[in-house]
Amino acid sequence: MKKIIIKKELCHLIEQLHYETNALNDLLSFMVKDNVDVDSDNFLKIQKKYMEKYTEYQLAKSNLIKIYNIGNEKWYLNFDNAELVIDEN
Repeated sequence: MKKIIIKKELCHLIEQLHYETNALNDLLSFMVKDNVDVDSDNFLKIQKKYMEKYTEYQLAKSNLIKIYNIGNEKWYLNFDNAELVIDEN
């Protein structure tokens, strides 16, 4: 395993987007379970916000992968200490 301490700003950005994306996904799931009209303005606004945050999140992770030359290895980011752990096996 390879461990790298990354820039805190990048770690915080990815963490923020991770939690925002998950929260919006949960909200959309609850709305669907409660039979909210998926064509309603509220649902569509939240869905749009989710897609924006999801796209930002994926771009931030892609940037991390590019910066630290992560190929097909499995990896995870520890938000507590900004440690990127790459499984090179």
